[in-house]
Formats: sequence, structure tokens, C-alpha cells
Amino acid sequence: MKTMLASIIALMVLVSCTQAPISGIDYFSGKDNMPPKLIKAETSAADQVVLSFSEPVVSVGKPSCASSVQSRENLLIISLFSKLDTAQSLRLCGRVKDRSGNTLGYEITVYGMNSRIPGILINEFTTVSTPSNPSRTELLVTEEGNTAGLCLYDGTPQSWEKRVVLDAWDVKAGDFIVIWWTARLPDNVAPRSGNVINIACGKDEKLPSYSGVLCLARSPGSTAAILDAAVWAKASGSAYEGLGNKANLERASYLQRQGQWLGAVSAQSAIDSEKASATKPFYRTGKDTNTKADWCLGKAGSLSFGRPNP
Repeated sequence: MKTMLASIIALMVLVSCTQAPISGIDYFSGKDNMPPKLIKAETSAADQVVLSFSEPVVSVGKPSCASSVQSRENLLIISLFSKLDTAQSLRLCGRVKDRSGNTLGYEITVYGMNSRIPGILINEFTTVSTPSNPSRTELLVTEEGNTAGLCLYDGTPQSWEKRVVLDAWDVKAGDFIVIWWTARLPDNVAPRSGNVINIACGKDEKLPSYSGVLCLARSPGSTAAILDAAVWAKASGSAYEGLGNKANLERASYLQRQGQWLGAVSAQSAIDSEKASATKPFYRTGKDTNTKADWCLGKAGSLSFGRPNP
């Protein structure tokens, strides 16, 4: 699931300045009345942001934080006055117009890029929570790097219930990162011990017990590239294709469109959570095919957070 993008960006709000028919064409004049669309945004350097649009555009003025703006067909290249530190956020506002004069205002949050994203996978998690066994999610590092700005979502970057943004930790292959969905770590658990990093989410939370979506992304932003994901549901479920609710259905559909969870958008393609419990973890079997075949429900008492899976 690793996606090699050079940036961390979040698209927050798009405001169109032109009301147009769905086709975008005025059939009496033959004029294009549809405003351009922002397709992708990425930082190509610590002081440069590149916006990709659906058609050639030019900038109307320039953002206040920009030293210069260049238009190259569908691309808008924005040079910043100052470099962004890794995972540092900056609001970027501006306006563009297409060749027909249709305009689009954009307001985005950009994040300083992390050029050392590690290879990393969701490796184990529990959804049913008890006081003695709270929900946890384990990440396994497969290639060295730094975790600054990585974001674990209960949901997806575009639709989520809660999330945890990781601080800057240098990690190497074989390291484990355990996210505790609790206000603080247990007294007997250290933030870092050997090859294990433990992180509390800051609130007593829990993941959806029997139907949900986990997603690991490069940043806290809504257009952040996804690194890994998991979808679970009861095989016997029926509502919303067996995924429990509309939000889960939409999130699973988004992951499918991104190529991050394959198969039909339904409970039949999700990890079966029918027998989930606080002491039965979902753990990766060693595969990474973006399907439920990568996962297994462990036996009671087989929790292995911070250690290799059974």
C-alpha cells in the first residue's frame, strides 16, 4: 500500500465563483461556463507547492505567503517565502481562472513535507474494548524513516471520527508503534522501550467494535496519500452492504477508488468481525494484497502488541 508521493497536503475548502449547468457548456454561445477543479496538491520542495487542475489555469494575484506563482498548463507552481518544517502547517488561499474566465477560489492547508516516510503497515488491532484491554492499533515498520506527521484515522482522510498524528520518531525496519486509544498510557508502559513506541491518543476512545475502517496516511490532511488501510464488518451484516452504516460504506468506497482495499464494497470483502473480542486481535498474516486475505482473527488471549504476530 505504500504510495510514493513527495508531499503532504490537505484540501480543505473549494469555493466556486461561477454557477454553471452540469455540462459546463452554454449551448447558445458555445462558451465553457464550468470553473476549473483542483485535482491534486503536493509540495515538491520545502518551499514549493504544486497545484494540479482539471484544465489550464492562471493565477489571479498570488497568496500572501507566496514569493512567486507560475502557471504551466494545468499546473500552478507556488514558491513560498519561507521553508516549512516537517509536518508544519500553513494556510494557503488564492484564486485561479481558466481560459474562458471562469474562476475558482481555493483555501488549503499545506504541511511541510516529510522526505523520510518509512515503509509502514497496520499490523495488529483490536476493536472491542474493556478497561483491562483497551482498543489498540499496532504499526509495523518495514523500512527506516521518520514518522513525523503520519496520521492514523478511525475512518479516512476525508471522513473520520478520530485520529492520531504521530510525532517525529526515527524508526527502522522491525520497530513497532502501538497506538493506545486511551487518554494516557498505563503506568507500566513506557513511551519508548527497545524497538517499541507507545502512543496514547489523548482521550479514552475505542474503535467501532464490529464495523469500521482504519487508515494510515502521510499527513492529517484530507487529500493525504494513504499508506495502508483495513476494513472490518460482520459477515452476517446486511445494512449498507453489510458495513453497518452510510459512513463506513462511503469510506470503504473511497479506499476502493484509491486502490487501497480491493474487492466489492461489502461485508463479504471485509475482515470478518463476527467473533471479535477484546482479547482476540486482528493481525496481519504476512501478506499485503490490500484484501481481507491479509488478515486473521487471533485466538482469545493471543494479543501480541509490540511483538511479532503469531
